[in-house]
Amino acid sequence: MVDGGLVKGMLLTQRQQQGPCYACHVGKQKKKAHRKKLDRGLEQPNQVVYDDLLIPSNDNGTRYEAVLIIMDGFSRFVTMYMLTSKASEVINKRIKEYILWEEQAWWEPHQIPGPAVVH
Repeated sequence: MVDGGLVKGMLLTQRQQQGPCYACHVGKQKKKAHRKKLDRGLEQPNQVVYDDLLIPSNDNGTRYEAVLIIMDGFSRFVTMYMLTSKASEVINKRIKEYILWEEQAWWEPHQIPGPAVVH
């Protein structure tokens, strides 16, 4: 009430603001901007290849038991294989198939339709 000038005749001092309060300071902070591109230090395709095996639940309604996803770290090109078996022989066969296709596509850049899918 003193700050608003509503009290007269009493010896009350008005509050002095010593700069912005903590809540105001926190509210005015800006979030640090994210970098546009991650520097992975990759200079050529197939220098780093990421892969993941996704296994859906048993009652997924399809005949596929797993999904193999392979991504090239340089180009971020993603290849996906639907697998009817999650046995290591089947997975290794698909990874070797991808490596052969990728080596062939890297040496002959005009051939990038995708790996041949054999069921």
